[in-house]
Amino acid sequence: MTAIIDKQISAANLNAFGWQLGDHIHSTPFTSHVFYLRDYRDDQVHLVTIGQRDFDSARTNLDVPIGAHVEAIAQLIKKSRKKALSQKHAGALSFALVNYIKNTGAYRQWLTLISPCERMHAVMNIYSQKNGLVRLRPFIVRHDELMLTPNDVMQSTEQIFVMDKARNPEWFN
Repeated sequence: MTAIIDKQISAANLNAFGWQLGDHIHSTPFTSHVFYLRDYRDDQVHLVTIGQRDFDSARTNLDVPIGAHVEAIAQLIKKSRKKALSQKHAGALSFALVNYIKNTGAYRQWLTLISPCERMHAVMNIYSQKNGLVRLRPFIVRHDELMLTPNDVMQSTEQIFVMDKARNPEWFN
């Protein structure tokens, strides 16, 4: 019964912020870190929530190169365009997101700034590369609201995209 009520409350809140429950993968938005992925391959925005407890208790796997996490994220996001991810694939996406973000400078910097229990709003631009691979460009937004709206995500990712294109033109050639 509680799970049904949690799902209804989550759906209502996601809707209020402009998201659909299908965008929401892991847990209630109230106790989650939120990942927003703007995929420049098809200009879609994806939202993934990962419970704070699960995130905090997850150990990073240093045996897996960060590039493997990037590739997994890119493939699973692409797969989710066609249909909802299976529980196995959703778990793999969560694993890759946690391991990727915990190994970034953006995350390490965020850790120095946060207050206790602060929820993370991790935003990632997914850029296509010539060789068929992708580049992830992470940044973390400190935000007091439950979540960012799709419009907020589009605006912030576009600002970073313009800056990246000016500072790192080789990423886009």
